[in-house]
Amino acid sequence: MWKQRSRNAWLKEGDSNSRFFHCRANQRNRRNFIAGLEDSDGEWREDEGRIGSIIENYFQDIYTTSNPSGFEEILSGIHPAISEEDASLLGHEFQASEVKLAFDQMAPLTAPGPDGMSPIFYKSFWHIVGRDVSSVVLNALNSGVIPESLNSTFIPLIPKVKHPKRVADFRPNSLCNVVYKLISKVLVNRLKKFLASAIPETQSAFLSGRLILDNVLVAFETLHYLKRKTNGKVGQMALKLDMSKAYDRVEWVFLDAKEAECQKILDILAIYERRSAKEVGGLGFKEIENFNDALLAKQVWRLINNTDSLCHRVFKARFFPDCSILDAKDSSSGSYAWKSIIVARDVIRKGMVWCIGTGEAVRIKEDRWLPGGANRSVISPLPSMAPDVNVSSLIDSDRIAWRTEVVQQLFLPNEVDIILGIPLSARRPDDRIIWARTPSGTFTTSSAYKMLVSYDISNNAGSSNPDSQKKFWNSIWQLRVPNKIRHFVWRLCNNALPTLVNLHRRHIVPSPSCAQCHNFPEDSLHAVCICSKAGSYLQEFLQAQTEELVPPRPPPLQQWRPPDPHCLKINFDAAVFRRSSLAGIGVVVRNCFALELGITRVVFEGDSAVVINALLHGAGAFASFGNILDDIRVLSTAFQLVDFTFVSHCCNSVADTLAKKAKIFVGAQVWLHDVPADIAPLVLRDVH
Repeated sequence: MWKQRSRNAWLKEGDSNSRFFHCRANQRNRRNFIAGLEDSDGEWREDEGRIGSIIENYFQDIYTTSNPSGFEEILSGIHPAISEEDASLLGHEFQASEVKLAFDQMAPLTAPGPDGMSPIFYKSFWHIVGRDVSSVVLNALNSGVIPESLNSTFIPLIPKVKHPKRVADFRPNSLCNVVYKLISKVLVNRLKKFLASAIPETQSAFLSGRLILDNVLVAFETLHYLKRKTNGKVGQMALKLDMSKAYDRVEWVFLDAKEAECQKILDILAIYERRSAKEVGGLGFKEIENFNDALLAKQVWRLINNTDSLCHRVFKARFFPDCSILDAKDSSSGSYAWKSIIVARDVIRKGMVWCIGTGEAVRIKEDRWLPGGANRSVISPLPSMAPDVNVSSLIDSDRIAWRTEVVQQLFLPNEVDIILGIPLSARRPDDRIIWARTPSGTFTTSSAYKMLVSYDISNNAGSSNPDSQKKFWNSIWQLRVPNKIRHFVWRLCNNALPTLVNLHRRHIVPSPSCAQCHNFPEDSLHAVCICSKAGSYLQEFLQAQTEELVPPRPPPLQQWRPPDPHCLKINFDAAVFRRSSLAGIGVVVRNCFALELGITRVVFEGDSAVVINALLHGAGAFASFGNILDDIRVLSTAFQLVDFTFVSHCCNSVADTLAKKAKIFVGAQVWLHDVPADIAPLVLRDVH
């Protein structure tokens, strides 16, 4: 319970469960206590019974229907948004696997409801209560009847303002039973797959893959058009609806600030920006211009990949009807939003790379398509090649392979190796742009910001920030200690501690002499290391490091498990040999009975969570190996049953050893009904 009340702060920050955090939780409780409320007549009531009546009447009014009628005419004009096929999928019977998936997504230590339980209890004893819980959930979902006891809910009131006076100043929050939350989560998981088709594209918020910024840009462009329209007799009008009073809550005193005062704020921010990056000794404050460009670049990325969105259709019709946004030209009549997008497009160009499918959309000389190149562009001379020649001219479409002789004739040796190493798919998918700064190939604002900052640092590199200094500052921020310790070390290295020397320099204390030893001025080094008192504390700490600690409980033993009858299990792993720029793959195929049974049920096991998650959930489509993942998913449909499972390294030791062993072989090596002598002990260990 204390873990919940302190919001896990003492766990996350690495401190003990101290009195401080107990006081913090109690202080929060006192702050949230409702001492009185105004009733509907504006009278202040402090009697507990009257407070309860005020709250009850308020929610009674909200949750009681007014029995409206006359919906037939309204509904007749609404067309179905869900297709018959989707409706059929939504109506399928719920399965136990859906319940387990939703259960695994639940946070363990959420506030309990009327049942007094948190999900951590069920997570700890799922092997005992899991079957019964699944049965209750499935019965409620498939029958459509939820027991009244499960629907019982606590509604705590969370203050929305500092000094709440009315019930409307509180935000209600539902604390439900764990089983009820599990039922709702299963429903959410099924429904969210179809929300995009059910909710019109004009609603661009609260849905995965949509951003409210899309509508902001469309509105901005519309108003820009209205502002510039001066010709014709037919005019347009913009109508504001459902406008909030949020603007009236802004302090007008601040809005009355003069331009000179605004400049002072900008100057202060600039001081932080110049020392922002942690690599050069800063605290990590974001440099505003680069961060703004990274945020805008996210919108450019969406315009590249979300071609069906309303925002893309508006901007394409307006600014680049005959080309892509990467080739669009700036427009003298363009809005501020469009000019900002043009600037941010350069960010995408710096970090993007083409993933080759057919090669028909990628130009050899003009585009970035080499995954391993310095700037991902071709540097081979190619004097006789026209600028618009596509990569498809280097691919044999019949064999779905690179035209090796042509590549070797045209390109430098290092680029030949890179090009011939790009995998091609027999499905001939379209070429697509991926983000080279993340393993998944998907654009993120943080990776774009880091890229821009690194460019600034390299462009401004001098004696003040060599690589050794960058490594030093990075080593501080990578220490495996609580954040407050990292911050203390950073302040120590920057002479930013409130030592007596620093305080004396600012005329805060009369003397800089150490108050403990009275022998030397108390600077940072003296306070931490040289002072006799500091030395005794340091000695005590070093002594504590030599004492034996209670060994942690060993993790549960895991081992490879044989497959079910009539099912093959395929373990796979890969090894990369960086010095030789080679890689090895190890694959082990094992079954419970005989291969001649014609088995079509197979389980793939690997210890790469990235690959397994990409295969299971369709992620990784933008990764450099995205085409390979798509090929695997297509091939898997040929099996009667196929499953991809993540296992720990110890359960995948045979495949791992084979992958590393591949370094000594030229070409593929296959052992059928036989096992290499050095692999046999590992296979026997798995079997027994």
